[in-house]
Amino acid sequence: MVGTEASESMIRVVIWLDPGKTTGIAFYDTVDGYFTSSQYDFAATGEYLDGMMTTWNDLAIGWEQYIIAPGHSGTAAFSLEVIGMTRWLAHHHDVLVLPAVPSAARKLGSDDKLKKLGWYTPGTRHANDAAAHMLAWLLRTKKLLPELQNRLCTLDT
Repeated sequence: MVGTEASESMIRVVIWLDPGKTTGIAFYDTVDGYFTSSQYDFAATGEYLDGMMTTWNDLAIGWEQYIIAPGHSGTAAFSLEVIGMTRWLAHHHDVLVLPAVPSAARKLGSDDKLKKLGWYTPGTRHANDAAAHMLAWLLRTKKLLPELQNRLCTLDT
């Protein structure tokens, strides 16, 4: 099921992916603000997503758009396989698929913002990229809890 504005309003849990050989995954509960991120290989990504899609009936999933660029075709298969698997699992579980976004979209959810929220994990670039996409989506759709929005607005001391 492809996302629409009406269907997006009924989302409780959101998962964002940074697909690749090592896939970054970010999870956010829009009701209680629970957040976690991690990174997995292909098989573990599939197991994680299948489990989440089985558990949550008000889940939406999105991912970074993958564009095959000249000179980078060797890594394309990994990203495209994860996207294909995710699309199939979403179809199988009737999960809302959010529109894929370009890699530049994650700039709104910068590492500095992730650090302010306690969402940044050193040494896990793919997980942090998925978290940045998640944060950017939450800010664009106004689904970030107010107390977390306020934390982003405070001055560092």
